[in-house]
Amino acid sequence: MLPTLRIGAESERQRGYQPDERVTREMMEGYDANLLICSHSRVVTDRGVYVCPILIEAPDAKLGINLTEAQGRYALRHHACYTCWQYGALCSNASSQRRDG
Repeated sequence: MLPTLRIGAESERQRGYQPDERVTREMMEGYDANLLICSHSRVVTDRGVYVCPILIEAPDAKLGINLTEAQGRYALRHHACYTCWQYGALCSNASSQRRDG
């Protein structure tokens, strides 16, 4: 089972993300960033290369038009990143190691 992403229609059904539900530098201390899909994968589309499938509609998630341009790190600035931090790489292999914020 995948955890709930509080975006789109889900934010209206239950609730959206709270303002403090964002990943901070402190939260990343000691955290294995390899659990996050954005640290080792990219999504290639006919519109360009994106950091992850969850953020494909977010303009700032487009990293470039090809894989060469899409190299490098991505700042975890979206609320959906919080859910990935809690559960691991949702889109590839959901983790059973839930973290509380």
